Amino acid sequence: MTDHELLDHLALPLTDASPWQCHNLKPSATADGEVLSFQVCEDSVNGHLDYTLGGGNWVGGRLSVSVPLWADAPGLVGVNVYLHWGGDDPARPKVYQLQHPGDGAWHTLHRDILCPEQPVAEIRLLIVARVGASGFRIAEPSLCYRDYEGDDHGALLQHNQISQAYFEAVAALVDVHPSAGDRAFREKLTGYLLGTNRNGVAHVSQVLEGLRVADRGLEGGRFLDLGSGSGGSLVAALKAGAAYAEGWEINADKRHLAEVNVRTCGVDSNRVSVRDQNMEDPEAADGLADSYDLVFCEEVLEHVKDLDGAMATLSRCIRPEGGVGYVTIPNGFALSSVLSDPHLQLFGIALLDRFEAQPLATALKNHTHYSDMMGTYCRFGEYVRRFDDVGLTVESVEESDASVEGWREQLADLEVRRATLRQDWGKKVDDDTLTLLEVRLDGYLQTAWRLLEGVGDSADGRTAFARDYGQGHFSFLVRHR
Repeated sequence: MTDHELLDHLALPLTDASPWQCHNLKPSATADGEVLSFQVCEDSVNGHLDYTLGGGNWVGGRLSVSVPLWADAPGLVGVNVYLHWGGDDPARPKVYQLQHPGDGAWHTLHRDILCPEQPVAEIRLLIVARVGASGFRIAEPSLCYRDYEGDDHGALLQHNQISQAYFEAVAALVDVHPSAGDRAFREKLTGYLLGTNRNGVAHVSQVLEGLRVADRGLEGGRFLDLGSGSGGSLVAALKAGAAYAEGWEINADKRHLAEVNVRTCGVDSNRVSVRDQNMEDPEAADGLADSYDLVFCEEVLEHVKDLDGAMATLSRCIRPEGGVGYVTIPNGFALSSVLSDPHLQLFGIALLDRFEAQPLATALKNHTHYSDMMGTYCRFGEYVRRFDDVGLTVESVEESDASVEGWREQLADLEVRRATLRQDWGKKVDDDTLTLLEVRLDGYLQTAWRLLEGVGDSADGRTAFARDYGQGHFSFLVRHR
């Protein structure tokens, strides 16, 4: 059997004592040997369960690691995956950490790892019970390798209109994200980043079709994306005929992705630039040769700390005659956003300000910089007023097509989640944060039910409720008065 065949799917047997090395752990097996329990021997020293597997010629593919674990010590039991690469520096491993929530339940800790274009010399799994943990239980871990060479991978790149270099840059970035151990979050982030060009083309085409900017589309025009992320809209603007596309992005990792993207996806990189520029800076728009025909600002304004300053910059960037801005903002007060917020997919967190929400983000998603990442959510009318203050008129908004009955069902779902809040999170989240969240949820539910019951057959009432509670995102087209 070759190395490649060996790792197509390898279950690491728990009953074979030789490959597993124990340190400061006492094992005991179930009758069928499918589960092992490990008790920590000396409580002042970490316990380790160690498995090392020789490497092979696994390059350019995906290595999937799955470890079923049971533990009841929050933050104290986890898995480290060490990969030693061959090549110039074979002794220096890359480490991937998978953390068990310690909630007294079984969880399969999973990680997909992109193998670079060099052989893997060694794979090591280290299950760690840190000081303070009593022990853990483990079922058979498994390793699985999938070769990305072939039609499947080529189809993935073609479908997303991305290069292999960009694909690898995305995988490397996701690996080091603070919440990478959360499989659902990891898959969502990866899908979002891989789809940047495909989504960028769809958004730019949709906006141009609706706007007919200066009756000529974007041909020969100037495009700006405030918060350009990994550059999908910049690529799309050039493909739509823009003479020049510029992105402002303060996140260095996303700027790197954008630079790899525009350099390798087949557009003229001489007609695009990505700047480290904060739109909250009052002098951000100074020194521009002229303004832009089309300005995108998608899912950005909820992150800024100085909303008025950011909107002033947006206004100054839009060409006074014929220029237009396309702005999208999640509605943090929508029923759907309270059920699952747009950024971490956490129940209720959107009702807390960024500092109040930090303990929740840390405890449930290991997201340690939520308070730095977020700004403030506003109601629909507040956004419109602030646009008006900087000389911009709102010409079009997206509206919800949900029914009153649909809103009632969402409110009922919210009440169920509220009722089980302490049962679900009581062992993970501190009592002060839970109490504050309960107060916010109770007030929100009371107000939403009262307003919904007052809607009746009124079209104006339905429109108002939709904008405040039924509409998950606001989409604004703004121009100078």
